[in-house]
Amino acid sequence: MREPKQLRRVDLESAVAAVVRRGRAPWQPDVCEVRFEGQALVWKDMGRRPALVRWLMRPVLRREARAMAALDGLRSAPRLVGVVDGGMGIVMEKLDAARLPHLKDNDLTPAFFDALLAELRAMHDAGVTHGDLRRMNVLIENAPERRPRLIDFGTAIVLGPRPSALQRTLWRKARRIDLLHYAKLKEHYLPGSLTAAERRWLGHAPWYYRLGRLYRAYVHRPLKRRNLRKALARWMKR
Repeated sequence: MREPKQLRRVDLESAVAAVVRRGRAPWQPDVCEVRFEGQALVWKDMGRRPALVRWLMRPVLRREARAMAALDGLRSAPRLVGVVDGGMGIVMEKLDAARLPHLKDNDLTPAFFDALLAELRAMHDAGVTHGDLRRMNVLIENAPERRPRLIDFGTAIVLGPRPSALQRTLWRKARRIDLLHYAKLKEHYLPGSLTAAERRWLGHAPWYYRLGRLYRAYVHRPLKRRNLRKALARWMKR
């Protein structure tokens, strides 16, 4: 695994070509497109966040950089260019790809999901799990081959050369979640197309996955800022 290049924020700020997305929550990074050293790149930046948030999120960005470095050469993962100011941001290649279509505009084929599963298997063979394989983190190339690309490795787990028993256990559980998410995604776009193994992944969700879904449904989503605003607006109309 090659060491990422160390970059400076001051050099990147002058190279920003466009702001792709401003983080709406304190823990979400700003995402910018930059033209740097003759390349079109993407910069995920936590440098404008409060000091405590930067300190808490530094391990997440480092984990993402480590995962992309471990997947160097895998077609589905973006190429890591460098780490900014010791972990306050990461810079990666800009992918010529788009988000997966909404269901009403679905034109995905079984071949796309076969390729996605093959890339997922190759990623696991490299010792990396994704951890958040949902629709917004899977892209489709604009090239004629329309191959899958993966982004957002902030929840990835990377097995080192000498993992502990706990690390191996967590990694296996994360791999199981990756396969479950893949089966959910395929069932969403191509209902009834799952293989026997994929139906098994989908039908045997582990307890910790079900617990996470309950947390998202009854704690995380109701407390999101826009949902709080909607609830307040409904209450004021009474």
